[in-house]
Amino acid sequence: MQLPLWTMTVTLLTALVTPEEIFPGYAWHDLGNGIYVHVQTDALAAPVDGNSTVIVTDHDVLVIDTHINPAAARAVIAKIRSITDRPVTHVVNTHWHDDHTNGNHAYRQAFPDVRILAHPSTVAALEREWQALEDQRREAYASVTDEEIRAFADSIEADDPQRAIGLRMYAGYKAALEVELETMELVYPDPVIDDRLVIE
Repeated sequence: MQLPLWTMTVTLLTALVTPEEIFPGYAWHDLGNGIYVHVQTDALAAPVDGNSTVIVTDHDVLVIDTHINPAAARAVIAKIRSITDRPVTHVVNTHWHDDHTNGNHAYRQAFPDVRILAHPSTVAALEREWQALEDQRREAYASVTDEEIRAFADSIEADDPQRAIGLRMYAGYKAALEVELETMELVYPDPVIDDRLVIE
């Protein structure tokens, strides 16, 4: 059977792209009692990426935030599978920023029944902001290479060091994100939790 091109593209990216290739280093910390956290070792590296917290219970797994890139989310999923055969049943998006939501799709692919939870204000912000942000990145990244950005940053370092820092951050985002931008899609939280949800 011939697979659609987009399916083959996603499969190829899943097989080839790792966070180590496109991000600064990550560290996996065991905090005890079934709680783990996946963090960037350099908190000021570009792109800025939120932590991902994993809670393994007697029956299943809950994940809090899903990283800025599906590759980083897949790294967490691989770690989860290395420590338990229990499924991820719940993902919590603490807010709309893409370093907390871009990995949702990877979790839905790996665990089709996962419930992605968020507050209504998070969902409203995702609907208002997410697509525009990713479209803006696609357009901006198409016009320049990260090598050109870094070279320009070097050329203005002496006269405008603050701008040079910003440009290097921009180059880091481009290098880390553009490899999957064309196939990245947002999986919206569902259900939406307005008040509280108790998970046993």
